[in-house]
Amino acid sequence: MSKEEEEKIENELGTVTTPDGDLKVLKNFRLEVENREITFMFLEDESTIINVKRFEESETNPYTEEITNQVMRLSKLTIALLMACLKKANVDFEIDADSLIAELNVKNNNERDS
Repeated sequence: MSKEEEEKIENELGTVTTPDGDLKVLKNFRLEVENREITFMFLEDESTIINVKRFEESETNPYTEEITNQVMRLSKLTIALLMACLKKANVDFEIDADSLIAELNVKNNNERDS
């Protein structure tokens, strides 16, 4: 990665302070649904931060009154193991993540069309 690309990423996504020092955010995405905001950040040391915020239900001011804020920083191995566990839990606990994802996609498409 060139110095210019590194500066562009740092300016756009910023850095986060961890026990290991300040680390650049290389990629991130966020999902807001049903009074929850989940943010994933991939850091330069290949760890991933997962930040889950839950907000008070509100028709007029959604996503303003925070109830909980949970932050996890996970290694690449832990993320892989977590994904394997979630895949098994999807079957064993009958979560049906495929239907949930399809429902979220429909909601997101409807919101974009509004």
